[in-house]
Amino acid sequence: MKLIGAVDISYSKDDDRKGIAYLLVCEYPSFKIVYEDSIQKSDIDFPYIPGFLAFKEIPLYDILFQRLKT
Repeated sequence: MKLIGAVDISYSKDDDRKGIAYLLVCEYPSFKIVYEDSIQKSDIDFPYIPGFLAFKEIPLYDILFQRLKT
């Protein structure tokens, strides 16, 4: 069995301090979901700066990956 994963994040159109991140792990080739998690935050302090998006997104992804480990 092989596993594949995906992450994504989205921000509110009205307030870029509000975001939700999602993590999904599936079996391949059946694409059966084996793990999923999400987190929503409303206090993201780093502003959107082109070329530096990781600084805004990594704190949310870090929480999801730490949960995945456990």
